[in-house]
Amino acid sequence: MTKALSTLNPPASATQVSGLIGQLSAAETALEKALGPGADAVIDSVGQSHLLRQAQASLRQSENRFRALIEKSTDVIALLAADGTVLYDSPAVMRVLGYAPAELVGQSVFKLFSPEDRPRAKQALAQLRASANASITVILRCRHKNGRRIKIDAHFP
Repeated sequence: MTKALSTLNPPASATQVSGLIGQLSAAETALEKALGPGADAVIDSVGQSHLLRQAQASLRQSENRFRALIEKSTDVIALLAADGTVLYDSPAVMRVLGYAPAELVGQSVFKLFSPEDRPRAKQALAQLRASANASITVILRCRHKNGRRIKIDAHFP
């Protein structure tokens, strides 16, 4: 039986990191435009120095470790919208289900499940949305891209 790990909403820390990366990039662009490309630190109104390059390097290093962990996992890891639309799926989806990751992005995850298992999958996602602390594991039958059916352990943390 193949394991698949899915999550309805990213953990707060992942969401925060993603938002911070965008903010950091925008701030870096604005600072470089205002101060020139050699700016390594900014001194705030109370005289505290903020090391921009060091913080940026640490953030990128953390992001690279997180990305490597997800992309090297043998389990399928997917990020789903509240309605079940695939926002992201890891490269392992090719090995497990035969789809390139980009093929499923924007599609309903429910199309992968056998018709008789779709109600249980939808119920699991509904339970997850209803409780921030829910963690649900269900065994579901999926359709591989080549048409064969496989069973997966779907874990919705």
